[in-house]
Formats: sequence, C-alpha cells, structure tokens
Amino acid sequence: MTWNHRVIKHTDKIGRKKYTYYAIHEVYYNKKGKPTMVSTDPETILSEDKQDLKEVYLMMAAAFGKPILNYEDFNKGDHVGTLKTK
Repeated sequence: MTWNHRVIKHTDKIGRKKYTYYAIHEVYYNKKGKPTMVSTDPETILSEDKQDLKEVYLMMAAAFGKPILNYEDFNKGDHVGTLKTK
C-alpha cells in the first residue's frame, strides 16, 4: 500500500450553517492507485532533526499540486477512514 499527503476538504454543519476548511492528511492507495483510506486527524510537522523536518514539509507541499479530496467521501473509523464505495 502506498501513501502520500493530500489536501482534504472538510465540511462541517453546525445548526443550519455549513463551515468549510482544508487540512493536509495522509492518504493511502490500493494497488490500482485509488485512494482508499485517509488519516482521521490532519498532519502536523514534528521532528527531532531539521533535515527530516524539511523533508516532511516538502512532502506536504507536494499535496498542493494534486486534486483536493473530500473528507466526507471517506467512511470514518477509529484511526483511519476508508473511501466510500458507490
């Protein structure tokens, strides 16, 4: 299974009003390259080493060159959501 960082669109409804925000998540893909799972929580950049921190930052920056995915398209689980099948 492969993974990368992706920009994920979240839409929350509070009362009658919808709120939209974006976050970077880890997304996992099946053998055919289709996104199948997303991390429940957005990613943060933490490292004990400056070079490692930079590498993670660059991996996250690459997410802006890919299409945005919708969090609501994934089923929610304890740690990882799976993509809903239609």
